[in-house]
Amino acid sequence: MAQLSIDVANVSVDFDDERVLFGSVTRDVPDAPGLKWSLYAYPRGVIDDMDLDVYISVVGGRATVIGQIQIVDYRVDEKMTKNFKFDFVNDQKQGFVALMPSGCESVFDVTCIATFLIQPAVVAPLKVHEMIDSANPNCFDATIKVGKSEIKVNRGFMSLASPVFCAMFGSDTKESQTGIVNIVDFTHETVKNALDYCYGRNVEHIPMVAIIDMLRFYDKYDIQAAIKKLEAWLKDNLTVETFVPIAAYAFTHSLEPLQADCGQMFHKHVDELSHLPEFIELDPAVVSAIFKAGAAAGKAEEANKIDDKDD
Repeated sequence: MAQLSIDVANVSVDFDDERVLFGSVTRDVPDAPGLKWSLYAYPRGVIDDMDLDVYISVVGGRATVIGQIQIVDYRVDEKMTKNFKFDFVNDQKQGFVALMPSGCESVFDVTCIATFLIQPAVVAPLKVHEMIDSANPNCFDATIKVGKSEIKVNRGFMSLASPVFCAMFGSDTKESQTGIVNIVDFTHETVKNALDYCYGRNVEHIPMVAIIDMLRFYDKYDIQAAIKKLEAWLKDNLTVETFVPIAAYAFTHSLEPLQADCGQMFHKHVDELSHLPEFIELDPAVVSAIFKAGAAAGKAEEANKIDDKDD
């Protein structure tokens, strides 16, 4: 969200003074460290056209400036205002030419009321995998064995992510003494995908069934942060094509909000979904629960229609 800062600068300009340029002091933009601005007036114009030109300069960063320039010519008792909106990038100067005619004995008072819209700097967060250096002997101090394959891990990170791993790497356990964790109920691919996701690596393009397998891994090892994010992802990606694996997960793990979403989708696409081979192969208890959720969604829809007619 943009930060707003307001400031005012003023310049008095006397045409009889032979200076070509009149400028305010360089001012700090309030609450924006490093960002500065100035107001400049050219009584004879930038190109010596005998008209008053006014410019604003912003240095030290990017900013959008919205405001008003107010000018009084005391010689003829004339006033004028000019509204503006400028986007400043890379120490720019922007403004207006020929705002008022200038001449002998002209005495101008130039005021700028400026509102600075400052976009905060967005720095990409550092991800865990960016700090992993396999050449660093202190990076890995334990090994997960999955069949004949091995995955090097860090005990501290695994203990931080999972209370189950924390217990395994506690004192007087086989794993803490050997530094080896044997996993026999997940494939190497599932464990690697699950750890990569915890490290912040991109796993967007893996199949839905692989996401479900990752959730099973997180459930066993109680990695709640990953469970929360991936279950939200399942909800956002529930479609006819992804229905079966997501519904199987939702009804196996008693996720009532996701079950309700599955029920609504099943009610709308019951003919298509109920004849899918992978749906027929689901556990009968899960199939029964899906039909009940679909029926409940249908009843809720009919009740809403009745309420709308009454209104």
